[in-house]
Amino acid sequence: DGGWLDATATENVTLPVLDKISRWGVLSPRREVGHAEPIMEALAVRPNDPGKRLGDFSGGNQQKVVMGKWLQTEPKVLVLDEPTQGVDAGAKHEILTMIVGVADRGGAVIMVSGDHEQLAHTCNRVFVLRDGRIVDEQAGDAMSEETLIAACNRVS
Repeated sequence: DGGWLDATATENVTLPVLDKISRWGVLSPRREVGHAEPIMEALAVRPNDPGKRLGDFSGGNQQKVVMGKWLQTEPKVLVLDEPTQGVDAGAKHEILTMIVGVADRGGAVIMVSGDHEQLAHTCNRVFVLRDGRIVDEQAGDAMSEETLIAACNRVS
């Protein structure tokens, strides 16, 4: 939902930083591509074709473009809803590495996910919600995929 599928990868990547890459309010297509290309390369977007329509990339590569769009802004708080849903295992690993990188640089990451394994391996702390209320909190070495599944299945 964070991508504009009919626009190019370049247009998607540069949307949040147009003020930084325009001169006197005028955009240069060459500057836009020059800005987007290294971001796409750093995130291993394949193919690294900034002119390609976002909707023509695979789901994992679309998600990497969307992540690059926001990671370049160096967010203090990153809120993600199912960031790896529908992507292949390789892209999933790359996206989770990006997310952990935000936290490692001091940013806060709030991630909503139904993937217990992903949560157990990526998060420092997990809140289990039921009917809009926190029913369990897990953190540290005691947290695992199994403990999260048990907490989710516990009848309150």
